[in-house]
Amino acid sequence: MTEIAASLRNLLDDLVTKVPPKVREVEAAKRQARSAERYEAIRVFQEQKRASRAG
Repeated sequence: MTEIAASLRNLLDDLVTKVPPKVREVEAAKRQARSAERYEAIRVFQEQKRASRAG
């Protein structure tokens, strides 16, 4: 039982990452920028679709 616990502890210790945690505000700004790009692309597509129907 002790060997299993030691093996498990070693495996779990190996899962720890060295990467620093992400900054929430920076990640939120990135999400907002991606969202703005996506909705702008949709708006342009809809304008083109309307223009093709009209003329």
